[in-house]
Amino acid sequence: MYDDDKQAPAFIASNFTVPDFVPPWWTRNPHLQTIAGALWGRAPPRFRYTHRARLHTPDGDWFAVDCAVHGTDASVSTHSIQETDGLPTTSSERPLAIILHGLESSARGLQSLRLADLFHCTLGADVYALNFRGCSGEPNATPKSYHLGETSDLRLLIEQLRHGVAASERENFTRPLFLSGFSLGGNVICKYLGESVEHAQRYGVTSAAVYCVPFDALASQPILDSGLIRRYIYSRRFVKSIQRKLKRRQLPGPLPYDLQRVMQATTIGEIDDAYIAPTYGFKDRFDYYRKSSCGQYLDDVRTPLLIINARDDPFMAPASLPDPSSVRNPFVCLAYTSYGGHCGFFRDINPEQGEFWICEQFGRFFQQFLEHAPGDVAVRAT
Repeated sequence: MYDDDKQAPAFIASNFTVPDFVPPWWTRNPHLQTIAGALWGRAPPRFRYTHRARLHTPDGDWFAVDCAVHGTDASVSTHSIQETDGLPTTSSERPLAIILHGLESSARGLQSLRLADLFHCTLGADVYALNFRGCSGEPNATPKSYHLGETSDLRLLIEQLRHGVAASERENFTRPLFLSGFSLGGNVICKYLGESVEHAQRYGVTSAAVYCVPFDALASQPILDSGLIRRYIYSRRFVKSIQRKLKRRQLPGPLPYDLQRVMQATTIGEIDDAYIAPTYGFKDRFDYYRKSSCGQYLDDVRTPLLIINARDDPFMAPASLPDPSSVRNPFVCLAYTSYGGHCGFFRDINPEQGEFWICEQFGRFFQQFLEHAPGDVAVRAT
């Protein structure tokens, strides 16, 4: 597949370098970085989703995937995209890209749109941005939703992409398949690549890049629930969003969780104890964090993986960041920046100056795999 050792996936990953992110002095506060990254800026003007697909799960539920497929009318507004039951078909030979969002975000959040724009408009890929269950604007059909370590819906989407989008690919998985995400979605990707090595290889996952990953939720979760800004701005926003969704759902039969207890929660930790743990069979939130955090899976990854985290991320305990020298896996490139906050990496109030620093790094990383892809799949980036 690769002509020489310098094109081998592990070589590309282990030799990839990420420059430090050093923004102007007045933007270096980690909370400013975090808030500006979430609220400041505009959606990429050249990008639009073309379809919203509904995928049905084996447990009787469903989730939505926002798609941007080349060869269809990409000028249509996001309010009138085509809705399909199952993924839209395509006959192109372009790369495929899957995007996973963070806690209580969606495929239409600013961070996801920036990644989608990178893949679709810069790298020429067909994009499939997964909305975790309950995050597409409609209530899902079972008590489950999503969490840090739930990888089954990602596996299903990968399988559907390889078997369903083009009949000719049933026997020949030639199109590069990239994974990307951030925060909770980044954790899901890292855990999947480490715990499902055979699945990732069987379905031809080419490479992945994620940022602001909670390597050790057991250490970091108390950080998010402490302090005025973290608890009353970040954590409370997440808690209220989850409570609204669970209250809105009308499900038959007894629930595995106590809704009243969920509605009384005031922190993410209390939500995880009241909802996530009983719904998914964990003993408590500590058991959930231990089993779901991705740091323990990094040594087993066999797909090229780029991870970028900021050392000043206000959601993370500094001690939870793995020492790059301790991750002795040539498939994993682990890079830390001095600044950036949580999913911030904000450089300037003027979008023309380019606040999409993460996308610049991811673009360089994925482009190497396009350039060294076999045969006709060494695609033309557009």
